[in-house]
Amino acid sequence: MKKYQKEIELLRQEYKKTYEHVKDSSWCKVYCEEKLQHSLQVIGAGNYIMKHEKTFHNRSSDFIRCATLAYLLHDIGRFPEIREIYDYEKAGSVYKTFKQLLDHGERGAEFLSQFPEYNDPRIIIPIRHHGHMIEKFYADVEYQAITDKKLRQEIEDIIFLARDADKIANFYLMTSPRSLKKYQELLFRKPDSGNQEDSINPILEEYFRNYKVVSHKDIHSLADHFLGFISWIFDLNYQISIEFTKRHNIIEGLIADIRQFNNQYELQEKLANYAKKYVQSVNLNHKEDLQI
Repeated sequence: MKKYQKEIELLRQEYKKTYEHVKDSSWCKVYCEEKLQHSLQVIGAGNYIMKHEKTFHNRSSDFIRCATLAYLLHDIGRFPEIREIYDYEKAGSVYKTFKQLLDHGERGAEFLSQFPEYNDPRIIIPIRHHGHMIEKFYADVEYQAITDKKLRQEIEDIIFLARDADKIANFYLMTSPRSLKKYQELLFRKPDSGNQEDSINPILEEYFRNYKVVSHKDIHSLADHFLGFISWIFDLNYQISIEFTKRHNIIEGLIADIRQFNNQYELQEKLANYAKKYVQSVNLNHKEDLQI
């Protein structure tokens, strides 16, 4: 990635600025460190998808540059988000009451649009919506105003790439042996954020049965969070990303994590089987063939 050292350094600068700002908050420091680590891992994930996915073969150098920058810089908005979390809490505000106001995708897009070299809809729009439900991307006013069909298709190819790279990098990290404790700390540092011992929300079965990503509004426990992570599989866009989940036993790894803090083993297995059926059956080049 020598060609993109400038952008990697931009990430590191934002990390250092944020780390210094929040250095007396142990949670914010962990969050900050994790986001830099994740951003660097997404670079590898994005490179992997582009190497193996035919969609990205024989494309123009300009398109490849925009695609690479979209996943390389996808989480740059996390750093101002972390600084704002810190500032709110320093002022005595409660994290849960304002967290919905913080949108790292929007913040990242706003930040990068100030730079002429990054202010391209193929970079800005995918970064803005990489973490949203896909419907929000399609409803984007800037995207809808684009009449050039080629440009619209390029934006779609890139946002699907950024979203997949983000997810498979997280999958790999979350199923590593030392990650569970870190995610418990990041997700449940506040007592009003949910009890990690709570049961699985029964409504999650409906999401899995219909191969849908779990909405954040229905996540109330640590088990729900990890099942929500599994449901990201239903939002993957490229077949190589599906193959990655199979090759690295992602579903099994996340279920093994859940079993450490939830004993609803029968329900866990039932939900896991929906996800396993999906990855074994789906062909994202012919997704309409899958019977749901």
